[in-house]
Amino acid sequence: MAEDLVLDTAIRDWVLIPLSVVMVLIGVLRYFVSKLMRSSQNPDAKIVKEGQVIIRARNLRAGANFIPAKSFRARRAYFSNEETGLLHVPKGQAQNAQAQMFSDPNMAMDMTKKTSLLVVEVPNINSERERERGVIDSMAEDLVLDTAIRDWVLIPLSVVMVLIGVLRYFVSKLMRSSQNPDAKIVKEGQVIIRARNLRAGANFIPAKSFRARRAYFSNEETGLLHVPKGQAQNAQAQMFSDPNMAMDMMKKNLSMIIPQTLTFAWVNFFFSGFVAAKIPFPLTQRFRSMLQNGIDLSTVDVSYVSSRSWYFLNLFGLRGLFSLILGEENAVDDTQRMMQMSGFGFDPSKSLGAEKDGLDIIQHEWALPKFEQRAEAALRKFVS
Repeated sequence: MAEDLVLDTAIRDWVLIPLSVVMVLIGVLRYFVSKLMRSSQNPDAKIVKEGQVIIRARNLRAGANFIPAKSFRARRAYFSNEETGLLHVPKGQAQNAQAQMFSDPNMAMDMTKKTSLLVVEVPNINSERERERGVIDSMAEDLVLDTAIRDWVLIPLSVVMVLIGVLRYFVSKLMRSSQNPDAKIVKEGQVIIRARNLRAGANFIPAKSFRARRAYFSNEETGLLHVPKGQAQNAQAQMFSDPNMAMDMMKKNLSMIIPQTLTFAWVNFFFSGFVAAKIPFPLTQRFRSMLQNGIDLSTVDVSYVSSRSWYFLNLFGLRGLFSLILGEENAVDDTQRMMQMSGFGFDPSKSLGAEKDGLDIIQHEWALPKFEQRAEAALRKFVS
């Protein structure tokens, strides 16, 4: 147990505070220097007009759902028409931002002054216009989901997933072999629970009592949490030495893999390509691969959910419903079972070692002498 580091006050006075003050002063000085170096010139009327067009196009995108469809199509044509649209840039008039900068010496000089203080990106008004036009063109009307999809795809798929989960629980319960627990494993589990209770209530007993209990648990020779190197058994070797444990692990894995494989094949064969539902709030493009599995259309809004994605959402999100139907302890959790498939059972030596390390590093601070001050502060706050 190492003590806390004592930081010298000179480090605060001569390192921390001067460094913060110098950074603030450099930022303020850089602002005033760039302001003095900036040349005064009138803005280009064409650039100002194009900027206003971009702002109006963004406002149209933001409020597209609050105007009728006919009005939206008329405004979209006004902006993105191929001949007279405000966002349309003819090929001959499209000017590169770099060429525009070199054609205007004042802009080139201002850019050189700014980059001498901070590296910035050259703005390109044409790319902004093209991007706004592309976004407005890609805004399609909301899809109208047929009620038959809800009745014959969405609801049956959800009901089947719930029934399969309940059936799988009872099948795994029937396949589970009844065996008496190992007395050694039960004893080690009780020791771990007692060590955790000691860590949780360490500050409520005197320091002498805490040290005695910690030595009782974490002594290097006779401690309950100490596992000799020769007696530490690997969890994989323990599983292969016990055929019942290996059989139970195989039954659990089969009860999870076989129903999932058959259900996924059924969904992929009968319900592939359906847009089954729509989430009532907007999402970013990162959710497209998760919510639209099986639909290769980039123009569909991200909030729509495909039938295959609905299967995966039900597969990993029905734990709460299973806890209501089967009870909290009997809920079928596929994510937990998948994590258990990568391991081979309970390893007592690792758990005992982790609890021993937790007891060794804990710092004892008796809370009893501070109870009077806490009670007094609480009473003063209550009275005032």
